[in-house]
Amino acid sequence: MESKKIEIETIAGKFFVDMAENKLVWKEDPTIEVPLDQTVFDGRQYYFAFDKYNPRFAIEDLDKIMITVPQLLDIDRNEFIKHYHLEGIDIKGMNDREAKLLQPALADRLNGEIALVDIAGELYRVNYRADVLEPLRGSQIPAISMEEIGGKLGQRKSIFLMNTVTKRVANDLHDNLIIVEMKEPLSIDPVGCAQTYQIDYRNIVTNIGPLENYRVAKTMSLIDIDGQNVEKPLIDSSLQVETTGGSFFVDIRNNKLIWQENTDVIIDLADAHFDGRSYSFNFSAKDPFFRDQNGARPIVTIPQLINIFPAEFIKAYNLQGIKVHGLNDQEAKLFQPALAERLKGAEVTIDISGELYGINYSSDQLIPINNDQFPVIQLDGSIRGTKDDIEVFLLHCQTKEVVRDLAEDLMIVEIPSPEFVDPLGYAQTYDKSLAEKVMELGPLKNHHVAKTMKLTQTVNQKVDQKVNRKRGMRR
Repeated sequence: MESKKIEIETIAGKFFVDMAENKLVWKEDPTIEVPLDQTVFDGRQYYFAFDKYNPRFAIEDLDKIMITVPQLLDIDRNEFIKHYHLEGIDIKGMNDREAKLLQPALADRLNGEIALVDIAGELYRVNYRADVLEPLRGSQIPAISMEEIGGKLGQRKSIFLMNTVTKRVANDLHDNLIIVEMKEPLSIDPVGCAQTYQIDYRNIVTNIGPLENYRVAKTMSLIDIDGQNVEKPLIDSSLQVETTGGSFFVDIRNNKLIWQENTDVIIDLADAHFDGRSYSFNFSAKDPFFRDQNGARPIVTIPQLINIFPAEFIKAYNLQGIKVHGLNDQEAKLFQPALAERLKGAEVTIDISGELYGINYSSDQLIPINNDQFPVIQLDGSIRGTKDDIEVFLLHCQTKEVVRDLAEDLMIVEIPSPEFVDPLGYAQTYDKSLAEKVMELGPLKNHHVAKTMKLTQTVNQKVDQKVNRKRGMRR
């Protein structure tokens, strides 16, 4: 629903009132938000300490540190009624929380309707006990783990990638993707949440925005830009090693092993034990998650990579012409030309759609190098469910500002996590061993080009016509 722009004046300046999201947005800096469920409500007014949300804000007179705003019904009664679908309902004399309990969607849910969310034409309901979004079609498509998409209770919304073919959450950029923006679990089905955790549903309903029993997640398609190939690399079947845990493909460039029987099972050699000549890790060919009665798993051992595939190792780590005979994997990696150049003072740069950035580890930021008109990029993991070794975020195509909501003129950016881009800078900042950090990584380079894809509008697929899209669905 389109919201009217509502402003209120406070001692901290002006705020926009977002009735749909039940929050205040500071006009001076719209990235600073005050969720009203985190304020104190006395029945007619909301109170909050603004320095909690904006540490830069300070008032000399401590008696005025608490900011007060009227309840939403008093700010704009008509807009409140419109958002909470209270037309024709007598709410005279009620406050915000009392009025919210009269929402038609709440009455319908209490009378047996199922609360649903539509993600690209597929209907899901929240199973709070299993902590998943459960597809209405059952086993035909996979459930979506709330942990995987960052949809924990208290999380305002989740933005994540989904493969349109498999309907699974994607953890990096490649073809056949959409990006999804979805409401927090509490907003999808507060009654179901209350029943699962045995709490009073009224305590949830009165603290969130308008209820709907049928919600459509915002989705946008992704298209490749800058002529990049963002497909996942093919597995090289010639690089294969046999173990007591079965056969593994060896991904030298990413320092990983991929189980041949199920390529979704990946062993990161950074997590394996290295004794100077071989790697060992816990794994069972019968069941990758198998544990014996003592809680242990079988140990699998493989020789170091430089012994299994010496030519491929030398090529991957750019060690041509360097004497590596007798060296182990860790020792050989320290002779990489990129590391030598970095130790001599070369900068590490990341190219994001033609703009160069450096890394500031202490603030976890990317700093523009050649254009001070562009803002720094704060890395905050706003896209959920991605791999640990990458950062994925939304950037405005023109202003190069980080964006936290789906909109037009945006691109999605994937870069390696800073510690994988510049192990020397990481080791110096956090007082870590450079040799150990380099050992954990694949081949180093001092210039990286980000993967970027452009967001485009999509139209959600039609859902089963038997479903009443407005009112949800009966049990």
